[in-house]
Amino acid sequence: MGRLSKITTFSFHVTKVFTCGEGGALTLNDEALEAFIPMIYSHGMDPQRLFPVSGYNYRLTNLAAGLLCAQMERHE
Repeated sequence: MGRLSKITTFSFHVTKVFTCGEGGALTLNDEALEAFIPMIYSHGMDPQRLFPVSGYNYRLTNLAAGLLCAQMERHE
């Protein structure tokens, strides 16, 4: 969880130190947001398979995630 604010974002755009083409990451310090964010990036679908809000598809591909993980491992 984040410590400085309720939500913090990180960009993985091609111009950044860690990159996978596009995408980003969130750190959270709010339990309500922690429950809400997965519904947003799953097309707005809640666990009961309903669509109470408009959502998006913000998941990284497996290839992009693998590229990002390899960069982070080398940085340690």
